[in-house]
Amino acid sequence: MPSMDIPEDIWLQVSQYIDENDLRSLLSVNSVFFRVAMDARYRCIDVNSRDLPTERLLCRILDKEVARRVRVLRLLFNNVKSETRTKSSSPLKHFKQLGHVLHGRHHRSARSDRLPSPLTFSVVLDVLISALPNMINVEELYFDSWDLPSEYDIHSFFIAAWSSFGRTVRKVYLSGHLEGYCQLLNSTPSFDSVRDVRFEFVNPLRTTNTITTVPPDTIISFVNHLAPQLYALKVWLWTTLDLSPFFDSMDSLSCLESLSIRMSFNQSLSNLPALQRFLHNTSSTVQKLELRLNPLGANFNPSIEDSLGQWFTSCLRDEQIFSYLRKLDIYPTNLPSSTDILVNVIERSSHHLEDMSVRDRYFHDDEVSTIVNVLSTCNKLVSLRLNIWRLDAKLFDLLASKLPQLLRLALYVGDVVTEHTGSMESFIADMEDRKYENWKLYDIGLWQSGNGMNHAGYMTSLARSIPSVKSFWGTGSTKCQR
Repeated sequence: MPSMDIPEDIWLQVSQYIDENDLRSLLSVNSVFFRVAMDARYRCIDVNSRDLPTERLLCRILDKEVARRVRVLRLLFNNVKSETRTKSSSPLKHFKQLGHVLHGRHHRSARSDRLPSPLTFSVVLDVLISALPNMINVEELYFDSWDLPSEYDIHSFFIAAWSSFGRTVRKVYLSGHLEGYCQLLNSTPSFDSVRDVRFEFVNPLRTTNTITTVPPDTIISFVNHLAPQLYALKVWLWTTLDLSPFFDSMDSLSCLESLSIRMSFNQSLSNLPALQRFLHNTSSTVQKLELRLNPLGANFNPSIEDSLGQWFTSCLRDEQIFSYLRKLDIYPTNLPSSTDILVNVIERSSHHLEDMSVRDRYFHDDEVSTIVNVLSTCNKLVSLRLNIWRLDAKLFDLLASKLPQLLRLALYVGDVVTEHTGSMESFIADMEDRKYENWKLYDIGLWQSGNGMNHAGYMTSLARSIPSVKSFWGTGSTKCQR
């Protein structure tokens, strides 16, 4: 039967079962595959440098039919340290330059063995600005300005972007130094539809030893403008920036459901109660919380963590904080009291907790037993990530009996012990004597030193003992890593 006689909705159904890479090779089969493949190819684009792939991409998105397919636009403005932003000539000239590169029309000169120099960042930026009017369907914007000198003026880019998709974009992810943020925020984007904002602060190109206070007329005003409509907020900090004014001056985030905070507790909060008040004010709506406040220098001076432990204790005196969480990702300190802190947090959220992750703190056997016992009161818990000093078969006896409803388990292991010789190879023999028929676990991952553990067949031995396991390391497959 000719393909044109098959209804379009059938072709659409078929296309959903074809791998994206294979789909691209079927562009010429019919108009349905062409549209689906083009949508997949240009749904997410990265403009990250002045290399040839970026030039090819810019040339393509000058085509209106390509530009309108872009849903996710990721911009990494890098390699511009030595340039001065200048007014350039017409975009058509830039298009021709790109076309020459794409079609191999540059030839080696008889006087030189070198190919022509790559296009300047100014030209690349101007071509991108020329394509923006047709990018009317962008839903997610990633903007990374970590390598953008503060004197480099890209105001015209932002004006073109907001004119095209400023009122329709739903997610805005910003990463860079504070000066780079100021250019974007001073361009007064409307962002009427934004529901998800993520900030990631890094050091500027020219660093100083001073702690910078967030200007209230930039970041704070921007978030407060969006406060009534935000469902997700992420604030990550990799530099010496005091965010106390940010948390202290925030308006009510009445719709906020997801909150992610990562920063150095002793470097980023001059006013400790500010963050606690912020958590209190958002506790009735926030269901997903990432709270990783690892103090800087604690590896060399553990006493630095004392103030963080005291802060957690203060937070736990507030009956609202941690009460309605469905998902929690936390660093509870490495203090002796950290197990108690974690137990109290779990008890506070036990009626709702579904997903628990504990970071950067390894627990001994007795501590693991305490934590698992309190987690057994969380009837909705289906996912657990935990760092443990020792892995042995008895741990799985405990997990299977106390958390039978668990679906996903990730264990980060310091060492492996066994019931017999103590050798790592004996772990498989220990597991062969066990069968957890009633455990619902679907996915399991063992990690050590940042890598998946498959030494001597650890994962396959676990799969034999836990018949419900169909996935390793969250891959959806039980194929072992190599």
